[in-house]
Amino acid sequence: MKKDTLAEAAALLRHKAEELLKRKLENVDVELSESQMIRLIHELEVHHIELEMQYEELILAKEEAAAAVAKYAALYDFAPTGYYTLSIEGNILELNLCGSKMLGKDRSHLINSTFGFFVSPATHPGYNNFLDRVFKSQVKTTCEVVLLGVGDVPMYVHLTGIMAEDGEQCLLTAVDFTEHRRVEEKLVESEEKYRTIFENVQDVFYRTDLSGNVLEISPSIKHFSDFDKDEILGMNVSSLYENPDDRLIFLDTIAQRGFLNDYELKLKTRTGKTRYASINARLIFDAGGQPNHIDGAIRDITERKLAEIALKKKSDDLEYFNHLMVDRELKMIELKKEINELLKKAGKEEKYIIHT
Repeated sequence: MKKDTLAEAAALLRHKAEELLKRKLENVDVELSESQMIRLIHELEVHHIELEMQYEELILAKEEAAAAVAKYAALYDFAPTGYYTLSIEGNILELNLCGSKMLGKDRSHLINSTFGFFVSPATHPGYNNFLDRVFKSQVKTTCEVVLLGVGDVPMYVHLTGIMAEDGEQCLLTAVDFTEHRRVEEKLVESEEKYRTIFENVQDVFYRTDLSGNVLEISPSIKHFSDFDKDEILGMNVSSLYENPDDRLIFLDTIAQRGFLNDYELKLKTRTGKTRYASINARLIFDAGGQPNHIDGAIRDITERKLAEIALKKKSDDLEYFNHLMVDRELKMIELKKEINELLKKAGKEEKYIIHT
């Protein structure tokens, strides 16, 4: 407040005080002595100064209150959360700028509009139930709705409402979690894709504890071992090894290196048939750095392995017969040499030409 305005107010206050003193003196029957009069004037002046100080403090408090109101009004308007005041019928009485942006219209056009008009049909029943609970329960209530205020793009919003003190209005906050919802949907989509791959790929993905008990396994185990997924869960993988010692070697190797790549071994099916497998496995540690479980993938290489075995057998057979043929040729040469020597001794002409 300006100084001249404050001076005018002080002068007015002084004039009222003097008038009050004059009326009091007129009611006094006893004449006051000069000293009493001076004392009374002094007390009046002190009281006058006290009143001026109180008046200045009052003006300062009023200015601070006005500044606080302006500050919180700005916070209300520019907050990233939508704020609404709704009537018991659900009409918008007040809202901030964020609230108007959520509904896709200017604030002036939204006053007295029905908030429920902007709620999607699918979530409208839940919103109605939410509003009913707000005015009946008198406690903070929440729900999630989809708003259709901005174009055709749905906005996922978390509403929190509580009834005002007058019982005729409710205070509503709206938090936009659309981006979070989209991330969740993408995550669900990724999980579904992963599960589809997990359930349809021919390789067998598995998880065991350190003792070898199966914790998780893909349905493709059926094609590999004739065991159903539910049958093998909880089973110890040691029972699938054709040679039990291979399991000990597997554990010792992965404990030292932490992983195994293209590790080949022989497993057996439910009926005892041999399956050749190539395994990639990794030792997984917990948050404390301690070994917790083993994740791995089994690839069926039986067909390739049997082809390799057959090829080796054919190669061995060819080598054997080739060796026999070489021996036969050498023996034929030696025999021809002997015949030629005998013919020569008998005075006859050699019969065979030998190439060496």
